[in-house]
Amino acid sequence: MLKEKPKSSNIPKKTNFVARSSHWIRAPNSGIFNSKRKIGDIVKKKDIIGLITDPMGTDSISIEARAEGVIIGGITMPLVNRGDAIFHVATVDDMELAEEILDDYSLMS
Repeated sequence: MLKEKPKSSNIPKKTNFVARSSHWIRAPNSGIFNSKRKIGDIVKKKDIIGLITDPMGTDSISIEARAEGVIIGGITMPLVNRGDAIFHVATVDDMELAEEILDDYSLMS
């Protein structure tokens, strides 16, 4: 059974924000990818968004965000090859607005 959604007028209206550019973060090495973020997360430059480890788990490489933005896509399989796209990050002009909209959206779901 699905929960009934509240019939309140206090639910914020949806607002849009515009992403004028985006970029893919790619795997620098092959291995097993362990994501630290998910779609819809806001990332800052140099945030660690995942790790790539060797099959034995002894060596790992941290994957960092190249710029501030919102994760809009990502892989679902843990095995990656060098050069594979891991995360798609949208960059926005007004990050504060994007954070506010994403917070409101998470409250509605």
